[in-house]
Amino acid sequence: MKKIKFLGVALTAVMFLASCGGGGLQEVEISPLKAKIKGDVGDFIEISNEKCKVVKSQEMGQDWVMTFKLKNIKTGDLNDENYDLDFKLVLTDKSGKPITGLKEFWMSDGLWGTASELKKLRALITESPGSEEWFTLPMDVDYGSDYEEYLPEGITNFTIRTEVKKVEIAEETSSDNSSSNESYSNSSSKETVSNEDWDAVLKSYESYIDQYIKLMKKAANGDASAMTEYASMMEKATDLSEKMSNAGDDLSVSQMTKFMKLQTKLATAAAEMYN
Repeated sequence: MKKIKFLGVALTAVMFLASCGGGGLQEVEISPLKAKIKGDVGDFIEISNEKCKVVKSQEMGQDWVMTFKLKNIKTGDLNDENYDLDFKLVLTDKSGKPITGLKEFWMSDGLWGTASELKKLRALITESPGSEEWFTLPMDVDYGSDYEEYLPEGITNFTIRTEVKKVEIAEETSSDNSSSNESYSNSSSKETVSNEDWDAVLKSYESYIDQYIKLMKKAANGDASAMTEYASMMEKATDLSEKMSNAGDDLSVSQMTKFMKLQTKLATAAAEMYN
């Protein structure tokens, strides 16, 4: 394990006055490949058999959004304090093969921007069978991708996979044990959870960097609206910084490598703005 001290979300990029490029909206109507949701949530929820749409997002920092409906098939309970939940929606062709070049529509306990949808999902799980709810999730593509403005051909369906991870909560020690022993137990439990949280936090950080780079690209092209969007990105930076602090400062080797690659990606994009 490597240990780092994170002091905040450091942004090395420089903002310019900028403008959005053109590019018309495009939307794709698709349907679920199957009703079954893979993973733990599939015990309680399935995908409603209705047409769904993927459309160009009008929100700053997002490329595409998708709206879809889920249906309760069994009443359950995934309490916020006891479970971490990951929910990933993948666009596919008619054979079920994921579309190359596109990321997942994703919501997670560790991902900013999806809290309201995750809250609705948890609530739907507790409702009676037959209850339905609409959801909307964003998806970003890599900076410079051909699919920033237009979706690739061949998108006909989607699948959903989920994972629910039990959060380990340290049990209270008996009055016979020393307070130092209790402190060790709580610290050990927190360290285990925080290391798992870093996977979700790094996913959020990657999404943030992609959005920030796109904002710099707009700025370099010349429209004053970038300064307004910059303020919103700073709010997101604060939120992300808090999530990083809450996740602790112990990263595995692979997590540290991912973090450094993301830092390099941002620094490289900033340097390109000067050339």
